[in-house]
Amino acid sequence: MSVLHATYLLSSLALACVGILWHYRLKLESKSKTRKALSRNVVPQKNLDECLLFLDDSIIDIERQVYCVAFKSSLAGLCNVDVINHVAETRDIILLDRQYLPHQPLILPRLMSAMRRDDSSSAELVDIILRDAGLTGKILKMANSSFYRIAREPVRSVEYAVVLLGLDGLKSLVAAAVMEPVLKFSDDQFRDFSNTVWEQALDSAFAAQNYAQKTDPGVCFSANLMALISSVAQVVLFRFTHSVYEKFYQCEPNAETIVEVLETQSDYVVRQIMKSWELGEELMDSLDDYFRQRPLDQCNTLSKALYYGCLVGRLSVLLKRNRMTVLEARRILSNKGLSREMVHCILRPSLRGIDQEDTLRSRLQVPKR
Repeated sequence: MSVLHATYLLSSLALACVGILWHYRLKLESKSKTRKALSRNVVPQKNLDECLLFLDDSIIDIERQVYCVAFKSSLAGLCNVDVINHVAETRDIILLDRQYLPHQPLILPRLMSAMRRDDSSSAELVDIILRDAGLTGKILKMANSSFYRIAREPVRSVEYAVVLLGLDGLKSLVAAAVMEPVLKFSDDQFRDFSNTVWEQALDSAFAAQNYAQKTDPGVCFSANLMALISSVAQVVLFRFTHSVYEKFYQCEPNAETIVEVLETQSDYVVRQIMKSWELGEELMDSLDDYFRQRPLDQCNTLSKALYYGCLVGRLSVLLKRNRMTVLEARRILSNKGLSREMVHCILRPSLRGIDQEDTLRSRLQVPKR
């Protein structure tokens, strides 16, 4: 066999392998899109002009960009279908192993009881906090962070935090402090994941609470808490998928695979966390519109608050990394049915540190509704 003939055969074989891999990738992407469409209950194409879709191409693109940031990856590789199926088939193990799903924070039931009552006072909430020295320390530390601090002088007491932040501000601070141990962790391979999720969780919770405050103040704390739990679900799934890789596949986790798991399993895990932490059937029923991913004009207030909160959380990740302008973020929210005033209200906390000239220009250009 001549050298030229051998080279020709090797080239043909290489092209054939590339063709097979490309076909496999297209087939996998097709299956993934089909599964997402079914699981998310996407409205058929004919209804696009009749309602505000829960999920559309712009939202899918935003989610993808945030995952690219969190994993420092272009996410252009192939998913490990075996791992994805393994996670889907064994996901109930999460509920049985506290390595993945932590116990309900001990102070959470008392806090929820006090926060949900209309007659609860700041004094009652402060008293509950001061009984837990660890929580008190976390709250004061977070109150002095750049995210919460609004005064030059440091916050040295929980009582002063109430004066500066108000009762609703203190509630959001408490909820974040309770969830911080679950949301913040270290990972040697994907080092930016935890920080991205934590940052997104805080912005999501603020935005969800602000939306609820303007539309139905009675669900403010529930909106804030559920935005945080949505991020907890992502951390739980991240850890579980990691363990599946380590125990059954003995190889490095693949970012594309973890993202596929997060996209398809997060809502299920959110529901399981709610059950495990005994947050109540009433709250679960109130979020039925969200879990069914109904068009936004058919969703109740709490479902809308959670939806807009999570969207703002994703937008803030992109804004702070100059992957999106303030104007673009405002237009996305406006296109989802929000008034100019509401867009400003729920996006404002995320604009800290963003170029103020860009912010001012965007305020002037968002169309009125």
